[in-house]
Amino acid sequence: MPRQPLAAHVTGFPIPKPQRHLGMHRHAEVEIVHHPAGSGVSLAADGQELAFAAGDTCIYPARLRHDRRFATPGSSLVVRLRVDPPLPVEIRRARLVRGPLPAWLLELVRELAGPQPAMDGYARLALDHRASALLCGLLAHAQPARERDPDEALAERAARLIAERFADIGRLSALAGELGSDYDHLRRAFVRHRGMTLIAWLTSVRARRAQELLASSRLTHAEIARQCGYANARYLNRIFRKQFGSAPGAVRR
Repeated sequence: MPRQPLAAHVTGFPIPKPQRHLGMHRHAEVEIVHHPAGSGVSLAADGQELAFAAGDTCIYPARLRHDRRFATPGSSLVVRLRVDPPLPVEIRRARLVRGPLPAWLLELVRELAGPQPAMDGYARLALDHRASALLCGLLAHAQPARERDPDEALAERAARLIAERFADIGRLSALAGELGSDYDHLRRAFVRHRGMTLIAWLTSVRARRAQELLASSRLTHAEIARQCGYANARYLNRIFRKQFGSAPGAVRR
């Protein structure tokens, strides 16, 4: 039997439906995600950032936690490969491949992101060699991910947690502890990298959500206030006037 290839094909599939956000997750395999359309940012747990656009491809090492946030929704082609240790140094960190891909690489991505029939022997070996060719071809064109200032990553994580849990956030000092930071340090980092205070961001997120509910639902002002983390409709009214210069009723009308 010929020499074993670098990588073994595990699975592949397209995600045709436009995406908005995929939270932090990880896989036991090396993951290749090609973006035929859409753009956004992927943040890895080690602080790396991949800013991708249509035609770009992201490569994630096995077991690295990462997310995907789309500024412009788009589809994806996913290929997962098993690469046994010792790993080549090029895939120990996330990598970005700027598009457009060479035609042969794009064809391999499309082929390996589709369903594969059951196979063994030389047919299986041929599949794994194609998977290895895909990985090596992408790595030959890849850029290392940008390593962010740790405080920038901290501020980003805080902003996302607030945006996800705005309705039931209590003390922001508890949020700092959850992020493994001192509150004063988090507060300074947030202002430096986001241009506003934590309280201002929380207020903005809540007010925008209230604005959406006023325009798209028949909920009472009191119900909207509760869903947005406010004690009562009167407090919502006061915050709304400060944020938008008008009463909540004006949006509904």
